[in-house]
Amino acid sequence: MGLAIPAIMFDQGVSSFGALPEEEGQRQILGGKTIVILGYDGETDRWLFLSPWPDWGIGGLGWMPAGGLDLEASGPVWSIDASLEPLDPPTPIGEEPAKRSGDKRPHRRTPTVAAG
Repeated sequence: MGLAIPAIMFDQGVSSFGALPEEEGQRQILGGKTIVILGYDGETDRWLFLSPWPDWGIGGLGWMPAGGLDLEASGPVWSIDASLEPLDPPTPIGEEPAKRSGDKRPHRRTPTVAAG
């Protein structure tokens, strides 16, 4: 997503730790960059994001106040549902995998390779 880059983003205290402060009054905008939102902390009401600069913040990671995200002005926004199903445990060769309760998926046999 697009982020308007405030001049304060490059102040030593902000760029060292990657913590954007709450917006106070008029801010000077230097331009815009694409960032990746990685998560949200409900306790602090802040977004975790990846900046395009690996030396900024901590390895390019930073936190911004939730109010600092302007979805109207950011341009196109895409999201990826990263919720993953747990993997089946490994099955010993020659045994049928155990079926989980409520699981409707067909189970595949684990392929085996003959030594030779």
